[in-house]
Amino acid sequence: MLSHWRDFGREAVFSTACASPLERSLKKLCLGKMMILKLFSIWALLGLLPAASTASPRTQLSDGARAYDLPGSAISPTTPPRVLFVDDSSPIQRLRSVLLTGGTTVLLSPATVGSGVRSFKVSPDGANVAFLADPVTAFQCELWVVANNGTAATPVAVSGPIAANSCGTTYEWTPDSLRLVFSAQRVTSGKNELFSKLLSSGTVIDLSQLATADRSVSSFRIATNEAAGTASRVVFVADRTVNDVPELFSVPLGGGTPTKLSGATISTAVISDFLIAADGSRVAFRSNRDAAGVIDLYGVPVDGSTAAIKLSGTLLGTSDVGAYRITPDGQRVVFVASKDTANVFEVYGASATLVGASTKLSGAMLAGASGVFQTLNLTPDGQRVVFAASKDSATLTELYSAPINAANATVKLSDPALAATGVSGFTVCPNSLCVVYTDRSASLKLFSTTVTGGASVDMSAPIGIGDQTFSVGIVSSATAHSSSYRITPDSSRVVNPARARLLSMRIGVNAPLDISGPMIVGDTVEKRAFTLSADGATAVFLINQGNLGPWDLFATRVDGGGPALDIDGDGLVTPTIDGLILMRWQLGVRGTALFGGITFPVGATRTAASTLEDHLRRLTESARGW
Repeated sequence: MLSHWRDFGREAVFSTACASPLERSLKKLCLGKMMILKLFSIWALLGLLPAASTASPRTQLSDGARAYDLPGSAISPTTPPRVLFVDDSSPIQRLRSVLLTGGTTVLLSPATVGSGVRSFKVSPDGANVAFLADPVTAFQCELWVVANNGTAATPVAVSGPIAANSCGTTYEWTPDSLRLVFSAQRVTSGKNELFSKLLSSGTVIDLSQLATADRSVSSFRIATNEAAGTASRVVFVADRTVNDVPELFSVPLGGGTPTKLSGATISTAVISDFLIAADGSRVAFRSNRDAAGVIDLYGVPVDGSTAAIKLSGTLLGTSDVGAYRITPDGQRVVFVASKDTANVFEVYGASATLVGASTKLSGAMLAGASGVFQTLNLTPDGQRVVFAASKDSATLTELYSAPINAANATVKLSDPALAATGVSGFTVCPNSLCVVYTDRSASLKLFSTTVTGGASVDMSAPIGIGDQTFSVGIVSSATAHSSSYRITPDSSRVVNPARARLLSMRIGVNAPLDISGPMIVGDTVEKRAFTLSADGATAVFLINQGNLGPWDLFATRVDGGGPALDIDGDGLVTPTIDGLILMRWQLGVRGTALFGGITFPVGATRTAASTLEDHLRRLTESARGW
């Protein structure tokens, strides 16, 4: 074999300048140093390595406790990170905490009466967990807070007494983790009111100030400046002025007189929904406040300092404004409406601060096309809108993007080869540069492309695991939706529960990786209950054993463990790239000669001599660093 290595290396792989390093490497090989790496290099030359890397072992977190499929799990941004999950081992659902790396679980919630924990939310700083439970009186769910420090701390009741048979409390943390805002039937059964509670204070503040028992709060959101991590007001919908006429209000977090944002309304008006800009400055909302049966789009400052203005302009007939978004800085809105052709919905952009004409963003549309579907989103930087539409075909749904303030600048994003199936759902990447979307084929393929257009990459080409072959997606395309997968915060990977497994795919690369670990017949990864760590490096997921239970909670690296022999960092271990580079390194080759003649795949993360040498040096010369 050594002679084969020598002859093959001299004649087919290396330049004559490598002759001296060759003898040195063979001498090392004979001495037995790094023998496994030498064998790997030989296997690579002979083409005996598999085409795809194997995922690292998963870590079981549930520690014998039976994890509950809903409300899932959450990973706190503490150091070290902890995983919160609901334990269904007993008749009472209990909240537990465990290190992301595994270990003994810690019980956080009391287990006395009732059904136990209904929901939970970790504070933004990870120091505390709020949860809804009925440990005092069955079916009277109070809001509790408990420290998330790895000890079995005593929960503290936050909401105070709740009306009988009430477990519908909704709640949110303020971005500074110091206060909870919640809507609850605290005084009167059937009457939702809005409250605020500073954790350091014993006072529960009534924010909604509803005058009579027949009034109620239907929804609320905290107006948060996401970049600064601050908030000062809460926006809510309630029939505070006239019974059964919901209007939009805002109020300071610390209490005060609510300010009406929706302005004067007709007696049959409703607030359909509302959105708050990411900087917390303005609110966009849909309402029929001016004309019965016509839902228009309006905008208003979050503090109500100026009156609400109509942003959608004149609509055709009795059609309503459909999907809409407001830019992070609160300066513009995009929305779907029928404004130019009856019953044909198109995408428009308008100022969120001035009354004026809107600009059609979706461009020309084929006669007979059905128009834009009620699916659109903005890139996180607020510069482009992405939408699905039947625009260039009367029957086919395709994916497009356009600048938020320019007409006739639409580009098609979806692959032209999908003419037989079209687009099902999509998600914009956190970095605003890429889009991930699914088609409508029976197997549901998952694609990625740039937000400005270009070639699409099918990231989900079938791979085999034992005797099972699958592609990403779920069994029925009729139930497909983009929320079935997660994109990592750095926009490098997509993690998706597919065909009972958990897959990880590098965006822009056709190399799906199974990260769910060993499975037996009947095991399935639960699609509704998996989450990613704040850095996107770890996935936490549930496996249902044969649909019978118990539910086991696991953690695994989304990159499959970052296999050491994946030299170029593309998620695969291949003989023609990783094997060749490793063999050259063992023969003494350094610098750019390491990858001479090699074309790196799109997803490779180590393509320069410096990064390759650093990886190889840690692999071959150090017992640590992995």
